[in-house]
Amino acid sequence: MKLKISKSQWEKMGKTAGWLDDKINNPTMMPGQTPYTKEETKQLHNMVGDAAKGDMGEKNEPKEPKERETHFVIVTFDDGDIVRTTINGTKEEIVKYYTKQNFTKQDESGTHKGVNVEFVN
Repeated sequence: MKLKISKSQWEKMGKTAGWLDDKINNPTMMPGQTPYTKEETKQLHNMVGDAAKGDMGEKNEPKEPKERETHFVIVTFDDGDIVRTTINGTKEEIVKYYTKQNFTKQDESGTHKGVNVEFVN
């Protein structure tokens, strides 16, 4: 998204924010400071213009964290055994994975389901 602002709009914003000294209409860094010289003002306008030209708007905004990511979980099974592990997926997918299917442990012949999934991260 590119924002175009006219010189008069910049001036109005500057006056409202206190960046401009109304007597000589030169911007200042902070209210009460000595206004920029004409050369400094020109450099400021060029820097703002250059920055606006290269602004890619929302493309450069930080990305929302992915909902589907790696989670560290502690799973309690129906026989009381606990497993601590990492797994990829959404929280909903992970809970469904452990609570909706049967697991056969290596040293047992029966199956067990998860009864509680705790997300640590």
